Amino acid sequence: MLRANQIEALHPKGKVYQHITAGWTHYPFFIDANDNVLCMLPYTNSEDTGKITTNTKNVFVECTGTDLQNLHQALNILVTMLADMGGTIYTVTMQYPGKTFTTPQLNPATMKLNISLVNKLLGLSLNKSTLKKLLEKMGYTYVNKKVFIPAYRTDIIHEVDLIEDVAIAYGYEHFPAIIPNISTEGREHPMTTFKSKLAELLIGLGLLETSTYHLSSKELQTTKINSTQQPLELMDSKSEDYTVLRSSIIPNLLDVLSKNTHHSYPQHLFEMGTIFSGTGTTKETGVEEAEHLAITLCGEGADYTKIKQMVEYLTKHLNIEATFTAPQRSFDAFIKGRVAALTIHGTMMGVLGEIHPSVLQNFRLSLPVAAFEINLDMLHTLVACGDGNR
Repeated sequence: MLRANQIEALHPKGKVYQHITAGWTHYPFFIDANDNVLCMLPYTNSEDTGKITTNTKNVFVECTGTDLQNLHQALNILVTMLADMGGTIYTVTMQYPGKTFTTPQLNPATMKLNISLVNKLLGLSLNKSTLKKLLEKMGYTYVNKKVFIPAYRTDIIHEVDLIEDVAIAYGYEHFPAIIPNISTEGREHPMTTFKSKLAELLIGLGLLETSTYHLSSKELQTTKINSTQQPLELMDSKSEDYTVLRSSIIPNLLDVLSKNTHHSYPQHLFEMGTIFSGTGTTKETGVEEAEHLAITLCGEGADYTKIKQMVEYLTKHLNIEATFTAPQRSFDAFIKGRVAALTIHGTMMGVLGEIHPSVLQNFRLSLPVAAFEINLDMLHTLVACGDGNR
């Protein structure tokens, strides 16, 4: 017999999933009417109580997690799949302190679809009647310019997702093949070439490359990294996990680290991608985009000196003279006194330092992290113009 808090250290599944329960003081169990344990979340399932065999006819499906919307979506996909196989779906009323709801919730979602946008993007001249038939072929209902989306289609988050299904229903083989009336020379974009060379340098230093979403949550971009800067919010977000455009890549890398605490250390990561700000004056939308590079070093010995040495290695290979100065504004994600601004020709292009303990706690990281982020657009301009040593 093991106590619940011993599972993490002694049970094989406990070691695999202990990152999920970091900081838990209570552990949820499913127990039937005869006091038999069905499962201990998120570690174990019963070998005999509730075990499914080839003779099983009735199945009770439970989904457990930390995000209710994700659970509803997972449950909808599972039960509708079983229904397609000939099963019958029954609902269960869930009672919580202060609220009651019924699952599964299979009511379709609705989304407006602009037929002019459909025709513009696909180069067609569809009328409402034809559009309705095409949508119905893909399992939708179309009424009064609104599309009713089946509960299991969790991949539909924007009009273009519906338009893609319209194209599939129409048939890609029916789109005319047209050769553009222009002559172009295909070659790799200079920024892409520059990023590839940087990636080679960083991989050579033992870093792993990641690729995270441009969309993020406000909590991740602000609260978790002690930042008061407000990122750009989406007007009609379909998920609580993706409500803003990221203003920094470092939070995304910290999030990756927090989800991989069960792997061995050190874990050194980098990512090159787009960040967004609302300071753009030349854009019609007022949104400014910039390419950034971010690095995180996580493990014993990850400190300001280590990250500074890595930055100096990069600038040396790019033939750029950089200086490290005290930042003109506060960066509360870093430890005060262990953070610096990367300055080239008197212009601040990046920031580096040791992540603050409170931020590490927010991400449930027990080992120190040093991080760095720089504006690649500005850096590439310097390298391309040969002004690194000016």
